[in-house]
Amino acid sequence: MESFWAHSFEPNRTYTIKPSIDQRLTTISLGPEAVENSKVRLYYIDGDLEILLCTLYQNKKTTARVDLLFQAEKEFQWRIEGDSMLHLSGYYDPIYLGYQELAKTHSFHYSKY
Repeated sequence: MESFWAHSFEPNRTYTIKPSIDQRLTTISLGPEAVENSKVRLYYIDGDLEILLCTLYQNKKTTARVDLLFQAEKEFQWRIEGDSMLHLSGYYDPIYLGYQELAKTHSFHYSKY
């Protein structure tokens, strides 16, 4: 079984992340603490280019499914715009270390930035 990760991100901030191993982002969601009628946008930043990945609404669409690979040791940025925290989750890519090595060295990880 793959090892999963999850992070919570505060709104109206930009985050720079550099994963130590390849990881996939599969789910972006608003949590139960979302402000009523809130709208939150998640952008991926590539240099001067901002790419809108999703817009979530507290009373409508609260989850987006994606399949994005973020390579180890490569820096990337998110920008979150809106009224509520976003929760991102996914799994460490088993191809990077090989399934057996991954199972030995990683377990579920959760952190709040």
